[in-house]
Amino acid sequence: MRWRLTIPNIDATGISTSATALTGGGNSVGITLCSFWLNGPINTTSTGINLGAFGSGALIRDLIVFYFGIGIRLDFTQMVRLEGNNLQQSQRYDLYINGGSGITTIGNLFANAASTGTNPGGANVAISGGAFGIAIYDSVIDEAFSSGSSSIYIGNASDIRISNSLIYFVSGGYGISIGDGTNNPTRVSLTNIRIGPFAGNRVPINTIRIYGSGHVLKNVTTNPNGGGDIRDNTNDSVYINVNYKTLLSGGLQQLPVNPKPACNSDTVGTTWFTPGATGVKDTYEICAKDATNNYAWRTLY
Repeated sequence: MRWRLTIPNIDATGISTSATALTGGGNSVGITLCSFWLNGPINTTSTGINLGAFGSGALIRDLIVFYFGIGIRLDFTQMVRLEGNNLQQSQRYDLYINGGSGITTIGNLFANAASTGTNPGGANVAISGGAFGIAIYDSVIDEAFSSGSSSIYIGNASDIRISNSLIYFVSGGYGISIGDGTNNPTRVSLTNIRIGPFAGNRVPINTIRIYGSGHVLKNVTTNPNGGGDIRDNTNDSVYINVNYKTLLSGGLQQLPVNPKPACNSDTVGTTWFTPGATGVKDTYEICAKDATNNYAWRTLY
């Protein structure tokens, strides 16, 4: 005996511009959406699913949502659980969380290839609008394409936890943007995260961009310019802007990397450790310019 299991297909390719395929009323409670395929019209203004403002107690599980401007949108919802969803090819955001929350959990998510959009530049997963108390775990967030886009964008939000996940991105964007210099979050926690460019010769701009305060990064690894089936051809970067100072508990170890970049206006302020051969001392340098605006590596040790 052979079993063939299929899920219902909801065809929303004919909905009008700016429409929502499935929407809940305001203050709705206890909505459950499970096990179907929702197919959209491929434009930047439509929405696949919007639970409605201030909804609570919703369960969204085992859905496939393709080709909308926004795949799933949560506006000021709380106590929402998303589990095992496949969100792909959205023109702005696969998952957009705007405000509210209070224990929203997102697990086993596959969010892929959000491509175009405006501020904050498009993202597979975007969290902003004062959202708080959100946990994302055991997920793969894959391929943010457009210039300024991010696989994960966290704007004006607080107490956001992301753990045990893979983050991939391609040219033009970031792996994770924690703030953008204007809309900046507080208390973002990244734990057991692997971030790197998607396979191929597409060169990323930055791995992580960080603004705001109170963030914790634990066991966050980035691709070290090659190896395995994930490749890139430029140095990975972590941008940190905390306005005042960065406090570290414990030592900061700077590992040797080869080759050392040229010292210029792009690398000024960079320090560099180079181990010496047997019988030769190590060197520690800083890229700095002199009074004649000549950039050079200056030996500190």
